[in-house]
Amino acid sequence: MTFIPSDWRFTPLRGKAPFLPDWQNQPHTLNQIDLSKHGVGLLLGPVSGGTAAIDFDGPEAWDFVRANNIPNPVKVSGWPPIWTSGKHMRCQIAVRVPRKYWGVLKSKKLGPNKKLELRWTGCQSAIPPSRHPETGSYNWVFEPTIRNSAFDISDELLNLWLESCEKPVPQTVSQTTFPELPDDEKTRKVDELLTVIARNCPRPDYEDWLKFGFCAAKELGKTDAIAMMRKHFGEEKTGEYDRLFSGHHPSESPTMGTLYHHAKIYEPDAILRSEIHARELNRIKRKYNNFFE
Repeated sequence: MTFIPSDWRFTPLRGKAPFLPDWQNQPHTLNQIDLSKHGVGLLLGPVSGGTAAIDFDGPEAWDFVRANNIPNPVKVSGWPPIWTSGKHMRCQIAVRVPRKYWGVLKSKKLGPNKKLELRWTGCQSAIPPSRHPETGSYNWVFEPTIRNSAFDISDELLNLWLESCEKPVPQTVSQTTFPELPDDEKTRKVDELLTVIARNCPRPDYEDWLKFGFCAAKELGKTDAIAMMRKHFGEEKTGEYDRLFSGHHPSESPTMGTLYHHAKIYEPDAILRSEIHARELNRIKRKYNNFFE
């Protein structure tokens, strides 16, 4: 890399994943990371001077951008820093966000199948020369320079992002409440939902992978969650799930409703059957309680 913006901050990676405890709040400069041992994750948001990453995860993301009449991700002609894993039509683009929007924006996944991700505070993106588990390494399409690393996000893309942040969160998850289930039924339900998710997304991104793991740990306990996650999302490195759950706090974890929400995005018809089943269980539970009151 020939130039590093002075306000960019990083976290060391193993594979594509950060490994430091509380890594979001431990920003490093590049020279603090041993590149012979670790990859490099660019911390996003205000910590890196308002740098966001636009993550194109295949042709659907590009089609979505074109459909929304966004001709360019930046305000000026020319290309900002762009890097790729080498996978077909997949790359990330670094852009700057004006300071007045820093406190408003949140990371968002947009478009069909959520293939366009606008990455912000709390996220990191692996950049070259980090290793990639499937293609070997990340590589620059356009390296950062003094000029292009200051390119602002285009008005069209920023407006789309702002609109997505203003919309209320769909209440899909809260509309379906699962009664307190026996342990064997809870295990079956988590397994069912993770099967749907893994069938459609065998390699979830890091943030979703964390959510799925913590949901499983919340519902099943750490030991069973490790076995369940290994079944559906195999470990990239031995002991990965043991390390993931070492700092797990059940009271702060998402619940089965989060798994339900993600599974329904992929296979709404299959999950509708589960929804009907959940309502029936609730009906039986109410009848049972009323009978003995």
